[in-house]
Amino acid sequence: MSDLTQEFVNVFCEFVEAVIHQILHLRRIYRPELFERHRLYGITTRRSRHPDLNEYIHSIAISLKGALLQGLLNKVTVNVLGQDGMLVERYVLQSKVTVPKLVDLDPVELEHALRGFLLKLQFADAWMKPLPQGCAFEVAAYTTDRSSLPLQLWIEDEECERRLGAPEPTITPIKSAKLGADIFQMQLFAEC
Repeated sequence: MSDLTQEFVNVFCEFVEAVIHQILHLRRIYRPELFERHRLYGITTRRSRHPDLNEYIHSIAISLKGALLQGLLNKVTVNVLGQDGMLVERYVLQSKVTVPKLVDLDPVELEHALRGFLLKLQFADAWMKPLPQGCAFEVAAYTTDRSSLPLQLWIEDEECERRLGAPEPTITPIKSAKLGADIFQMQLFAEC
């Protein structure tokens, strides 16, 4: 594995971590005072101040490395759950990576694309309804091979269920990017 491939994987995991923090702040899963400003890719994002939450989110993001390096990671979702444990809304980060071609990816172009995702996400709540009180979150990873994720952090499960009789979710695109000739593609959208 090349140094550039390893660097891409590290940057992608750092990005997933930032997206999770940003969603938790944006949707007020925790009080706004729990978050502090954090610089990433030349912009200000939000990051939790709570060490246990930070460690949990970091360990989730880092655990994706194996699946990413093998080209097996399809998507990562941040599911917002109501007090009854049912799905209220979901943020989907879907990616397609051609691992052998990562050496051809321009790091500056990648950073610019990831910055664009974080900037768009900062304003996504402008069109969203407020969440009910007492919501929680979970992170799910979808791979083509379940053995690519460490079992101590992930469990195999079915997709989160919506409330019986709930309308079909509205899918709202937030941002998409395609870098190189099919080297890296990613899209972020919300299901509300």
